[in-house]
Amino acid sequence: MKIKRVSLFLKAIPMSMGNTCSLDASIDAAEVVVTRIETDTGLVGIGECGTVAGYPASARSVIEGSADLAAAHLMDMDPTLIGAVNERLLGVPGQIGALRTGIDMACWDILGKAEGKPLHALLGGKLQETVPIYCLIVGESPDELASSLQEWRRKGFKRFHFRVVRADIATHQARINRILSMREAGETFNIDFAGTWRAQDVLEIINGIDSRGFTLEQPGWTMAECAAIRNRVDQAVKLDDCLNSPRDVLDAVRMQACESVVLHINRIGGVTPVRLARDIAVQAGLRVTYSTQWGTEITTAAMTHLAITTPPGTLLTSIDAHAYSPLPMTATSPFVVAGQEMWFAEDKPGLGVDVDEDALGELVRDIT
Repeated sequence: MKIKRVSLFLKAIPMSMGNTCSLDASIDAAEVVVTRIETDTGLVGIGECGTVAGYPASARSVIEGSADLAAAHLMDMDPTLIGAVNERLLGVPGQIGALRTGIDMACWDILGKAEGKPLHALLGGKLQETVPIYCLIVGESPDELASSLQEWRRKGFKRFHFRVVRADIATHQARINRILSMREAGETFNIDFAGTWRAQDVLEIINGIDSRGFTLEQPGWTMAECAAIRNRVDQAVKLDDCLNSPRDVLDAVRMQACESVVLHINRIGGVTPVRLARDIAVQAGLRVTYSTQWGTEITTAAMTHLAITTPPGTLLTSIDAHAYSPLPMTATSPFVVAGQEMWFAEDKPGLGVDVDEDALGELVRDIT
């Protein structure tokens, strides 16, 4: 089997749940780059990389970079040889994970279809049937946050996440105190500082909070800053924005910088490196959340396969990225969501997503 065509599509997607993935509050839409790989046998694989306001890279740069990689290194390769494909991609100096994500994901999709097996079977098999998902509490004022929390509770959620950006210290202390004062048994709260604060400000915010029942996500921008804060607070720390490769997870373990990690599939570079990063975290006793800057059913499927092959004691949550936008990539959803759990409606080969090719977006590059 050989790769004969790589097509790269650009699709703009409005944010139906508000801006949760960019530090720029004015952004109200994301972009996804869809990679379609066609083989000489007729098998087709689909992958995706989501971007928001140029993070982890601009969509246009992802398209051009991925196209250059495909043209120079992938044509006529066997896409089912995942290790060989990634060795080619990793051998290119200076590239970032976003350029590799769609290619890697599409190759796994082809491998699953060629073997007639779902991706989770190729990753070692299911360790759980369902995936816990979390919800994003949104709102500027304490009252708005409280209303958002209550709305998610009515839908059955107990895992909550909200961000601390774009306001003064006293305002955020009031917001956090309001939410934590409403905490009920069995609920978890993740407060995401997004690396946008100085260490002394993070510590001041925390010292002005009455309740301590929450996790700090990315309290500093660098891993060293996060590790320093972790050593001065009682809360568990979760790393996110400073993790861009499996090597970064190794560094987090070495520095004892956190208790858990967020593995962004579109930033780390697809299924292959995320699986490696996951396995490092598992062996080190860190807990794992899967996420992405943005995505459709394609990215959600890849993360769900990774999640259901993660040891239950290690898996914290994953993200139902496709639910954050009103524009589907499939005619029918491949997922079932009930309360705060998600699972595949059927076990189909590969990613298990039947993409509507009319919904792929604008064809920008076509390599043959």
